[in-house]
Amino acid sequence: SYSEWLEIPEEKISVIHNGVDFGAMERNTDIDKFQKKFSSFGIKEGHKVIGGVFRFESGKRIGLWLDSFEEALAKDGRLKGIIVGGGRLENSVRKSIEERGLQRRVHLVGAVEDVASWLKCMDIFLFCSSSEGLPNVLIEAQGFGIPVVTTDAGGSREVVEDGKTGFVLGTDHPEKIAEKVLIILGGEE
Repeated sequence: SYSEWLEIPEEKISVIHNGVDFGAMERNTDIDKFQKKFSSFGIKEGHKVIGGVFRFESGKRIGLWLDSFEEALAKDGRLKGIIVGGGRLENSVRKSIEERGLQRRVHLVGAVEDVASWLKCMDIFLFCSSSEGLPNVLIEAQGFGIPVVTTDAGGSREVVEDGKTGFVLGTDHPEKIAEKVLIILGGEE
């Protein structure tokens, strides 16, 4: 479409894929700050952490993230949720967590420089955006060995190998999303 729009041959257009500097992410870790905050969440041996890293805005569909988490929690009581990020909807997200009675299950970290430490504590990365470009956070999560469950937004299919490094869902039904979370939790690989 760019070729047509710009009226230039398609072979003259190069694609430059997003990259992630994992070394810089590792250098930005603040273990003491992370440990202090993480220990306040009461996550114990045997819990499974479903995590997310995103801005608190409507396109990230945090309500769908919470709905999907609740569906999975109803079938697996070991779950804890951690959401890293902040934004203009943070107060309404906190209110939604309270209204759902999830205060002891879903914890909001806020915006942090040290994303790597938080990613490393997650068992599954859950991402429910309605639209994206190429989501770097999915690259980052997988780079730290975390399987991803994501909606099919933007370039999600470009970075997640469906069925191997996670699942890309063409649905926004919380039950279906939760089903994939539970498949990963129950799997050996």
